[in-house]
Amino acid sequence: SGAMALILPCPPGDLHPLAPAPGMLLDFEAMSHGRLPVIVGLGAALFGVREDGTAWASACADATAWPISTRGQETRDLDHDTVGWWLAQEEAVRAPVVRALGHGSRAGLSDLRAAVLRVWQAASAAGVREWWAKPAAYDLSLWWQLVREHVSPTARVHGKLRDARTLWNDVELATGTPVREPDLQPKHDPGVDALATACGCADALAALIAIRTRATAAFDPT
Repeated sequence: SGAMALILPCPPGDLHPLAPAPGMLLDFEAMSHGRLPVIVGLGAALFGVREDGTAWASACADATAWPISTRGQETRDLDHDTVGWWLAQEEAVRAPVVRALGHGSRAGLSDLRAAVLRVWQAASAAGVREWWAKPAAYDLSLWWQLVREHVSPTARVHGKLRDARTLWNDVELATGTPVREPDLQPKHDPGVDALATACGCADALAALIAIRTRATAAFDPT
């Protein structure tokens, strides 16, 4: 089943007081699981809950980069098993990575740098306080590294780093209902995957806010 979150072109102006700032969801496509992987895709989406309790998500289309050429990333790690997995997929999934590996006309390192800066700027403009990923440990450590490399060596990621699956687990424990992402296409496009995950996060956050609101009302003597 698809998520109930509204997919909006930009963050709404009426945010819930229990979620007063959007979260930023990041999704990477990398050619290695090493410390410094070749990156061929970066997707980003904002999400949150409106004042009336409605979940929403918004793709950061200007910040998404896919595919990013491997040109200029020669000093980064490339894992041949990972490349082989991509090349074994169906044509629609495989084609962007083939273009990235074949360089095309794009300059990979400068495109990656531009994407990082656009995500950073989008987050700053939206007042992001929490950064999310699925899985969090690898993607968020990679994001920290890229910010230090391409924004400023002394830059700090303001706010908390969060794992989307932890949020989803909390909702499942509280409600008995697993969180579902919408079936957005095409799969393995980092911008689309980021938006789908952001929808799931928004739905989970809205459910937890509703539970807290009901619990507060039950114990409110007024």
